[in-house]
Amino acid sequence: DVTDPAKPAIVKVIESERGSAQITSAGDLLLLGAQLPFTDRGTPRPFRQPAQDIELVTLWDIKDPLNPQQLSSFSARGWGTHRNGYFGGKYAYLAAFVEGYQGQSILLTLDVSDPRHPTEVGRWWWPGQRDNDGVEQTPMAFHGAPLLNRDGTMMTLAYAPGIVNLDVH
Repeated sequence: DVTDPAKPAIVKVIESERGSAQITSAGDLLLLGAQLPFTDRGTPRPFRQPAQDIELVTLWDIKDPLNPQQLSSFSARGWGTHRNGYFGGKYAYLAAFVEGYQGQSILLTLDVSDPRHPTEVGRWWWPGQRDNDGVEQTPMAFHGAPLLNRDGTMMTLAYAPGIVNLDVH
């Protein structure tokens, strides 16, 4: 509660089952992204572990911010998500670490128009990121969060060591 900015107070906590989480929200919908931890002492980095069926995000109704309600989750085989983007409307954009791809992550698009039943509707990756795609190069790294321009037609992705602008209209 930041009603008095000089005295912020914690009024509600939603914990991620895995200690590494990220949120993005617009309107009354919040997406809580999660991934396997990068650094647990004595535990290997997540990408050196076998992929597993894992919740990438949980979707929450935050109309009542003091009593958020979990609506659903979206799972895939992989390691999690990191720095996602939801700008309102039909689509949420995940920086997803999923099986079958190399590098930091890929862009995975979810249709969240029915937040109780999110569905995957697209994936975008840099050539060379998909396993065995025949491109001989070191994969670049999508290191979200994605940015959407004002009219919703172009998405900018931080794709180290540069940026990528995608036509998403």
